[in-house]
Amino acid sequence: MIDYTLKYTKSCWLSIKVKNTGEVVVYCNRQHSEKYVQEFISKHENEIVEIVKKQCETHKPLLYGDRVLYLGKEYEIKRRAGRISFDKDSVYIDPSKKITSELASLYKKEANNIIGNLIKRKSAEMNLNYECFKITSAEKIWGCCKTSRRGIGLSKLYFSWRLISAPISVIEYVVVHELAHIQIQNHEQEFWDFVSQYVPDYRKKHECYEAINNKVQFYCL
Repeated sequence: MIDYTLKYTKSCWLSIKVKNTGEVVVYCNRQHSEKYVQEFISKHENEIVEIVKKQCETHKPLLYGDRVLYLGKEYEIKRRAGRISFDKDSVYIDPSKKITSELASLYKKEANNIIGNLIKRKSAEMNLNYECFKITSAEKIWGCCKTSRRGIGLSKLYFSWRLISAPISVIEYVVVHELAHIQIQNHEQEFWDFVSQYVPDYRKKHECYEAINNKVQFYCL
């Protein structure tokens, strides 16, 4: 039987997620019995094993000597006691601390500051209002705008702290992209015409975003 972590949700569906680390998480509501969950896992065991294998092959934990992206630049991870810090080409992390935890904590803090300031500035420039923004831990989708289905209330913006891996110009593009969805909830030409008013080279920025997003997926940050 595959080892897994069980998490309860309000959804009536049972679903499985394999994290970058290879951890298997099962999401279900409390109406599903333990027997039902185990039978579901057993039924899909071969598929799950293949996904776990693929994740472990394409994702690796960060180690000293590896390089990580921070605001679009690569830094080598090195050992040094004290707080996490950067110099020209290196990021120093205390050997007694977990590399991923230290980087994630820093990125979350910077995301709140950098993305928060960009949202405030660009929303004023674009004459758009929003309810709030939140920094998330999303692994793949680094920006999201949620609007009310009935058009009641203001939109909520969500950005992953992993976006701090990208250059400021790319972060700004993602912010503009999501803000634009407050006004236009699709990706038709009208949407891109609107985005281009604030990011003329949006195609180049989008390609850069995709490349960095894919690169970050290959290590467990």
